[in-house]
Amino acid sequence: MENSATPAAPKKRLTRPLWIALLMLGFAGQLAWAVENQFFNTFLYNEITPDPRPISWMVAITALVATLTAILMGALSDRMRTRWGRRKPFLVIGYIAWGIITALFPTSANFGTVSAGVFMAILLDSLMTFFGSSANDAAFNAYVADVTTVENRGKVTGALEIMKWVAILIVYGGAGIVIDLVGYPVFFYIIGGMVLLVGLVTAPLIKEEMPEEKPQGSYLAADWSVPSRSGTCARTGISSLCCPLWPYLGWDRMYSSPTCWSIWNITSIWRLSNIRFWWVLRS
Repeated sequence: MENSATPAAPKKRLTRPLWIALLMLGFAGQLAWAVENQFFNTFLYNEITPDPRPISWMVAITALVATLTAILMGALSDRMRTRWGRRKPFLVIGYIAWGIITALFPTSANFGTVSAGVFMAILLDSLMTFFGSSANDAAFNAYVADVTTVENRGKVTGALEIMKWVAILIVYGGAGIVIDLVGYPVFFYIIGGMVLLVGLVTAPLIKEEMPEEKPQGSYLAADWSVPSRSGTCARTGISSLCCPLWPYLGWDRMYSSPTCWSIWNITSIWRLSNIRFWWVLRS
């Protein structure tokens, strides 16, 4: 009797250069996000205006930018077919631009009027958020899924979570001391330079296997559909997508609040139950 079992697919091996690239990209991304979440706000308050309203405007606008960018650029990276790969252009260009704009952020305080300074701060933060969300939230997370398997993905995501908490501890534990010693501009130059350097160093380490199948349908159709339990895509309106996604608008912005951990514990339970309820309805 012939064995009709399908031969197992070869396992993806996590090489040392790949490990180095993943850890560096993960650490630098979380470091930049932690700085943006906390010290962009304090810079705006301390160096431009003590009025809290511009901070709320900046937080709301950049949260919306981050959410839309992750959706739109993530779908675009899925459809990319270049000689450099699908995710690599977003990772390399995104991290380099991310670092440059982070370093340029303190220049927003050099404008003559408060309104101009506030406008430039929000503009630079929005641009930083666009490139950061494209590179880290969309491309990097997808790249991790591309280069790992079910067997080793837990190990990789666990290591990346450690990098995340190390970055947060560094920023919240030592960034204030650095700012007191050297000032905001030099601090942002250091963080921006680190992110830019990571983008340059990891560029030759990022390897991709191009999928053989070509993308189906149009780019807009990919953004307006969600997978059902059967594996097929069901058409849905943006209002349906907002059901599971809108809680994430403020998720990464809560780091600046001293009560964020208590809030996160409560909202995480609600968010998960909300997503499961929405998934059942869509199925």
